[in-house]
Amino acid sequence: MPGIHDAHVHCDREASMKKGPNNNRQTERNSIKELHRTLQYNPDTDLYKFQNVRYGQSPTGDLRFRAPQSPIESGKVVQTGTGTRICPQGQPQWQAKTLMAIGKYSNLKAPFTLEGWVEAIENGMVPPGYINANATEDCLLLDVHIPKKVLKAAGTKNKENPRRRRRLRLQRRLWPTLFEPSGILAQAQSAFNQDFVFVTLNCRLGAFGWLNSAKVLADGDANAALLDQRFVLQWDQDNIHLFGGSKDHVTIMGEPGGRSPVLRHLIAAGTKCKSTKKLFQQAISQSPADIPVATSDPDELYDRFLSILKADNLDAAKSISSAAIITANIT
Repeated sequence: MPGIHDAHVHCDREASMKKGPNNNRQTERNSIKELHRTLQYNPDTDLYKFQNVRYGQSPTGDLRFRAPQSPIESGKVVQTGTGTRICPQGQPQWQAKTLMAIGKYSNLKAPFTLEGWVEAIENGMVPPGYINANATEDCLLLDVHIPKKVLKAAGTKNKENPRRRRRLRLQRRLWPTLFEPSGILAQAQSAFNQDFVFVTLNCRLGAFGWLNSAKVLADGDANAALLDQRFVLQWDQDNIHLFGGSKDHVTIMGEPGGRSPVLRHLIAAGTKCKSTKKLFQQAISQSPADIPVATSDPDELYDRFLSILKADNLDAAKSISSAAIITANIT
């Protein structure tokens, strides 16, 4: 299904968090607590990792196509974050056809002509979509990577050494990434003698996160993916100090699909939307050229999505099985 379209940003969200014992962290959002334990410690990189930290309820049923909501789990059970979960993937057909054409000519065996390039795109047959076995709608989760010494110092105050206290106001990187962060954390330490906390997140993709037709607003929230991302930025404001970071030194970073949202959040930060202000201080938009993408009319994409589901409206689509929705997302 279709990719990114115009951004609609809303103002809301509050949360808080409390520290648990040892290397546990006890989260609290709207008086509902969660207790998380580090999944692993890597002695080679000297990093701890909290995995699958829940920042939002499962966006299914009535919450499907809606803004994220705070978790409701109880803090009586320690969450270890085992397993892998990703949000269902989505790719517009125009992009799939373009990638096929690139593959045809990238081996340099086929003679390139502009006419052949256009024909390869227009007449290309998109193969059936692949559904990752780890894909699930219940994917509003994030991971936190922390240097050992930073985690040990988290939440402590050193009045005798204000220089050290300032150093613990750590920068962090926030955004979806395909890269394991141990390299950038090691470089920050070796080159600049600095540490930071690295956070990655899942957000909804394809039709789950980027429907933005005016018709969506009757039964849902437009561009839910941007709302997921900002929800994590608010989570960060309330919780990152427990991991040794600082809410006052936040850097967001994205590439390539995360590039465009970074720019959208920069735009929102310059508006009068109070909840967007001060959520981050710096931004890195990798491959920053934000060119217009070939796309259809949002209403047309919305209608096409519903026709695949055989649903009359978005409200009806909320009761359709997760498997059917995930399949429609890549059709």
